[in-house]
Amino acid sequence: MRPLLLSLAAAAVVLAFAAPPSSALIPARDSVGFVSVVLDEGVELVRTSTRRPVLLAWTSEEQARAVERRIQEAWEWLVSTIQADWQASVAGCATCPPPALDPACVEAARQAVLARTRTRYQPEYWRRVEEALRSIPTVWWQSPRPGQGAVLAAVFAPASPDLRSLLPDPYYWQAPRTGRIPPDPLAESPGDPAMEAVKEARLAGILARVADYQRVGFVTFMRTSGRITPARLQGTVSITCVVCVLFTCWPVSGAWTVTLEAVLEQGVVDWPAVAEGYGIPGVR
Repeated sequence: MRPLLLSLAAAAVVLAFAAPPSSALIPARDSVGFVSVVLDEGVELVRTSTRRPVLLAWTSEEQARAVERRIQEAWEWLVSTIQADWQASVAGCATCPPPALDPACVEAARQAVLARTRTRYQPEYWRRVEEALRSIPTVWWQSPRPGQGAVLAAVFAPASPDLRSLLPDPYYWQAPRTGRIPPDPLAESPGDPAMEAVKEARLAGILARVADYQRVGFVTFMRTSGRITPARLQGTVSITCVVCVLFTCWPVSGAWTVTLEAVLEQGVVDWPAVAEGYGIPGVR
């Protein structure tokens, strides 16, 4: 059974749930977002707290992949910047003679680098991530930062894979019904939730044309959310001292590897498939 009635023309046709309640349930989600319907001009989303629809315009796969690359480049910049700062900060933390590591210097460098990470590098990282996300149509369901929900983009592809090979069951290929009852985000989930869960699992990461999204009753989002990522960075401290005993002198070298452990905030992109009429995972 199709999970929701589709509009192939535009938003003028209001769609409705078509299936009776089912005892099977998609596992509970930390979500208040709700995919109402896939339209030619975008994806209608509903928030259960307000029941107000939001139209999220389509983004092409090319645009979305470019944003994904920019987010990855921002992360690489963050890690490499902290690494370079750590290396430069501990480079002089050794004393002569004899060659010895200066623990107080290393600790001072550690605290200084962590402070700059909090006040300079991490904010600049998020500025780059959020600037990239604002370059395409998105819904901010609250923020891409850890514990603050997610940022969504509805992405379409110029061509579709063979969806029938991914979803061979006839359930997914029934003709849609029509109606004029507006979808209610608090109503019984449409279709068979167990079958819709299978759809989401099999189509995760699968991008399709808008017409195929409408036909099958799903949409693939580029979802950007935050997580806490531990980072373990290495710095090298080395020194060569001249040691003299009586009238003889010779060089003595020492080298140490010192570790910086930092807890960083990272924006992570994934590509969930969400059935029409069902909540969006990770959305606050």
